[in-house]
Amino acid sequence: MKPGPLFYNCENCPSYCCSYSEIEVTPADIERLARGLGWDLDTATRRLTMEQDAPGLRIMRHFRDPIFGTVCRLLDSETRRCVAYDVRPDACRKHPGTPSCHYYQFLMVERRIQGKPKLAVRAFNVV
Repeated sequence: MKPGPLFYNCENCPSYCCSYSEIEVTPADIERLARGLGWDLDTATRRLTMEQDAPGLRIMRHFRDPIFGTVCRLLDSETRRCVAYDVRPDACRKHPGTPSCHYYQFLMVERRIQGKPKLAVRAFNVV
């Protein structure tokens, strides 16, 4: 079955999904990242991931970001693109998993309303 149209364009986004606090990585993801970056497995595990509360569950490490506070270590802060896009984790490959991205819709409305086509809006809290 052919996938339907997408109602978002990642090229127009400042990489909001990279600010998710828990981007899960599997052992296969870490192996792919290590190969793609030319690192050994231990270096990739140590530099890119951290253990989460559940034993064996690893998530991507973050670093400071002027737009979202913190983002995945693989995000280039200037280009707002993943430096390891071709070998990115499966969670990133599958995101958002639907034909539309709610952040993208929100961002496009804010850009239009404010008349700022390059506006990057900080994450919003939903309680």
